[in-house]
Amino acid sequence: DDESGLWTMTITNTQEDQKTKNMSSIRTIPLHPKLIELGFVDYVQNLTHERVFPELKRGRDGYGQAPSKWFARFRDKVLPNAKNEHKAYHSFRHTFINALKQSGVSRSHAAAYVGHGDGSETFGRYGKAYVASALAPILDNITFDFDIKPYVLPN
Repeated sequence: DDESGLWTMTITNTQEDQKTKNMSSIRTIPLHPKLIELGFVDYVQNLTHERVFPELKRGRDGYGQAPSKWFARFRDKVLPNAKNEHKAYHSFRHTFINALKQSGVSRSHAAAYVGHGDGSETFGRYGKAYVASALAPILDNITFDFDIKPYVLPN
């Protein structure tokens, strides 16, 4: 984000093969500092393709079906009880939203991150989207205790 100097991700539907559920789904959000630390920006800057995950193939309902199926297979191998606990690919979204809630993040800020409309007359109708610098400090309070290896640039 040139204005704030923050690394951001824009979710949009400007390409023919992209679609979003509604106008609130279109958003620019700051990247979590952990993603930057793990090398996500380096990964994106070294892409030779216009899409962030070019290996994903478009299915009937977009690009989400293949990662969801992959996750289910991975989950069953690594976390055998997770299926019985109804943990699915979409559970990451639930976990993130719950972390926002438990950290005391306002509904309006949480909605901005996950692409939900504000719903209020004041902010939903008259307020513009949050700028990245207004959302970024929230991520400092959202952490998870797991170990991930950083992205290593190919030789």
